[in-house]
Amino acid sequence: MALENILQPKHKVCFWLLLNDMLSTRNILQRKNIHLETYNCELCHLATEETLFHLFQDCPFAKSCWGILNLNTHSQITFREVILMLRDQLNSDFYLNVVILMCWTIW
Repeated sequence: MALENILQPKHKVCFWLLLNDMLSTRNILQRKNIHLETYNCELCHLATEETLFHLFQDCPFAKSCWGILNLNTHSQITFREVILMLRDQLNSDFYLNVVILMCWTIW
């Protein structure tokens, strides 16, 4: 299977939403006045609000996912900076496909 056929439109849309701070995390739902029982991350037990930063960079689940690929993300930098850092760590022409699929997996 060719690598370019692995990414489906849903993966690309999810990643676009992530980059544009429009992915429906609990934090964004709260900003839209949608009532939930809790706005904390469902993937960890840290009682931390589910923001894009937490969900894709700081959550222990996300860190373990990136760790499977032997990649490290750093706190206190933007997700766009993380993408560039991952590009350097992966050192591959198809790094963005890997990043998009891992973000989909975390989501």
